[in-house]
Amino acid sequence: MAEVNVAVLGLERLGTSFGLALKRYMTRKDARHAFTITGHDRRGYNSKKAKEMGALDATARSAAAAVKDAHIVLITAPYDQVEALYGEIGEALGPGAVVLDTSPLKRPSIGWAAETLPQDPDVAAYLVGITPVLNPEVLLDSGIEVEDAREDLFDKGTFLICPAASCPPEVVELAAEFARIVGASVHFMDVDEHDGLMAAMEGLPAVMGIGLFRALSLAEAWGDLRRLANPTFGLMTHHLRSYPPAALWAMLHYNRQNTARYLTILIETLEALRDSLESDEEGVGLEAALEQAASRYAEWEKQRFTNQWESKDEDIPTASFAATMGGMLFGRRFAERKKGDDEDGE
Repeated sequence: MAEVNVAVLGLERLGTSFGLALKRYMTRKDARHAFTITGHDRRGYNSKKAKEMGALDATARSAAAAVKDAHIVLITAPYDQVEALYGEIGEALGPGAVVLDTSPLKRPSIGWAAETLPQDPDVAAYLVGITPVLNPEVLLDSGIEVEDAREDLFDKGTFLICPAASCPPEVVELAAEFARIVGASVHFMDVDEHDGLMAAMEGLPAVMGIGLFRALSLAEAWGDLRRLANPTFGLMTHHLRSYPPAALWAMLHYNRQNTARYLTILIETLEALRDSLESDEEGVGLEAALEQAASRYAEWEKQRFTNQWESKDEDIPTASFAATMGGMLFGRRFAERKKGDDEDGE
């Protein structure tokens, strides 16, 4: 088996689920890789709990210590922490380390990596942006805490892989193979296209929830409204519970132009619905809009739950994961370590 050291920075649902999925992979009869997983989280409770759940082999008190011997580094921390994390790990990364960044936006991470990660070919570390589209079973589950982690979080899902233009093909291949190891298919996407689409699928829902809560919480009737909250309201406004304001600010601020563009489209749609409610006494227009939306929703839901879209998993020719990890790309440190181990065994 190829031995691969993995560091996970951020141990809420996503990061802890990566550990659980890798541990599950190692129980397979056809497993070809042994993963040693070290985790770090600014909240000591998360680190302790993730280890108790079996997602980690060890914890580290700092991000730099966690990545010191890592071949693969997963950044799964809240978005407001990510820029600082790059500064913490830059000098600690070994030659050929690969950083897989799950942040909601990829263009800022490319900039932070260029400023902090070693760039010299002999000691370079590499960044690939990945966005996990999760198991459809959690589609209506807004929990993101460490206790919400599950080994099948990525099953029947897709990893959107967004490499920087300068990223070597071998690194992209590794990211794709890593996705498949944890149970996902892959889809390759341009970085700027990704960030534009994320404005619609992550930024816009956050703005809607924040706007809804602000509008109602400032209304005169809030004293009575607040008593009537059920899951409908909770799911719509969950961003305010699940994410710190600084993380929401970062996601919206760094992608503000794309988010504003989709917000304009939404406002136009809402205005049309409002006009229909006010002027269409028979409700004909509202009925047609609801029927059309319901039909399109049913079509999308079927595709989402089956993960069957217009195109299949975008496969690319790849060397084996073990061969890639042991190759020249991943630095002299790993190659020399393996050579030393072989000599010791003679």
